[in-house]
Amino acid sequence: VRLTPGYPETEPPVLEFECPPGLFPAGLAAELLGQWLPGDFCVCQWAERARDALEAAEPRPPPGSHGRFLSLAGHWAQEELSLLEPGETKAFPPNLSSFQRLILHRLAERLGWPHESHDVLDDEATARKRASNAKETKPPRQIFITRPRKGAPSAKNVDMALEDFLPPLRAPSYGTGSSGPSRTTTTESEPTRATGSPRGSGSAVPSQSSTA
Repeated sequence: VRLTPGYPETEPPVLEFECPPGLFPAGLAAELLGQWLPGDFCVCQWAERARDALEAAEPRPPPGSHGRFLSLAGHWAQEELSLLEPGETKAFPPNLSSFQRLILHRLAERLGWPHESHDVLDDEATARKRASNAKETKPPRQIFITRPRKGAPSAKNVDMALEDFLPPLRAPSYGTGSSGPSRTTTTESEPTRATGSPRGSGSAVPSQSSTA
């Protein structure tokens, strides 16, 4: 709730929210504005109404921590792709987990957007260090997603139902997943925003590895 210069004597506050597209009830702001009267201190009441509306509108993940994790990862992926402009390609950070890359691949596939991931080449010093450490034999991988200029869903349509692109709910596996080859418009065969995107969008999602 953002206060205006004339609040509360002559102007109502402004209700603003940052949330996945379509989650905030469209008519709530107009309803609250219609109920406001000059001199009415309504900030706390509005905040409570908005909080209740968001809780009621938010999709309920399956029970259990794994279901909640899937829901968070799905909303994060939707927010990331909703920021791409037509024709823009985004290179995601190479420190994303394999599960995060899997979610991005599945969402891009569902949208019909080109996507690929491949190994990140090491510099000479890093290559020597990796070669000397048996635990660091696998190079990091990086995913690239392109929003087509034409013929693909617009950004506002990225907020599809989570079950349309999330992997099936199952008990999480904490073993090391194997990295399979991937190509454009093909879902990566390994499971995974740990770091912010160049646009600073969304909130960080915890990493979790599983075998897909």
